[in-house]
Amino acid sequence: MKKLILLFILSIAFISCSDDYDTVDIQKSDLVGKWNLVAQTSKTKQTIIKQGVSTISYINGLGKDFNFTITFIENPNTSTTQGVYTLVSTNIIPNQSFTVPGETNNTLGQSNTTQDQSGITKETHLNTIDGFDSINWSLNGGNISLISRDNKSIPVQVIGFTGATLKLRVKIEETQKFSNSTIKTSRELIITLER
Repeated sequence: MKKLILLFILSIAFISCSDDYDTVDIQKSDLVGKWNLVAQTSKTKQTIIKQGVSTISYINGLGKDFNFTITFIENPNTSTTQGVYTLVSTNIIPNQSFTVPGETNNTLGQSNTTQDQSGITKETHLNTIDGFDSINWSLNGGNISLISRDNKSIPVQVIGFTGATLKLRVKIEETQKFSNSTIKTSRELIITLER
């Protein structure tokens, strides 16, 4: 009996932790036009494998202070972004102590870094979302395929649509190999847009 209860609890936990979203079908006319970014969350898991030793880190991001638009254009099908927003990201490396530099500048914009027991938190001012400045896009039901300026295909899933609100999910898995290490990255980005 105890095994059945444990199996039941594990089944519920597995189902509730599922990251699947229902795809919402939309028409091309629903997508085309200017959209204001009103919410963004991101979850990233990064595994660095060096000389057989794995180090895992988790980065959780939350957007704020949005003054940012995405415009989907038809004939030719391109998309553009304009404006800025702030991404607050927290990097957590289990069982790791942190050394944090002060304020930094990087290619993404001005950032401010702080540290506490939960990890390293960084605020970065951004003027783009990966892939949304695309040279081409196509729509198939509730799935958008973006071709980025560096010719990468970025799959985007429509997970919510009300006419005035569009909710999109981008899930990217990539592996980078270097001479003595491998970096595996799994990233999920959820953005909410309004007309």
